[in-house]
Amino acid sequence: MWRQVGAAGAAALLAVLAYVAFRGDFVTARYSAGPLDLGAVANLLLAHDTLATEAIAALALAAAAGAAAAWRMRDRAR
Repeated sequence: MWRQVGAAGAAALLAVLAYVAFRGDFVTARYSAGPLDLGAVANLLLAHDTLATEAIAALALAAAAGAAAAWRMRDRAR
């Protein structure tokens, strides 16, 4: 039961993030942090490819979780 509730919550959160990615206006803030100008880097990453950035973040999270699970399974086999 709790897994289904969690899955429904995750689906709702993904829907909200997708809506904000397409309809939101959250990349208008300007922030210059030192010589790297991280505000420009954030604008490059988030201005047009917000959904792709979120997909890469989800992929990285899934890879980290998979690596942790594989590491735990390897330790149990010993």
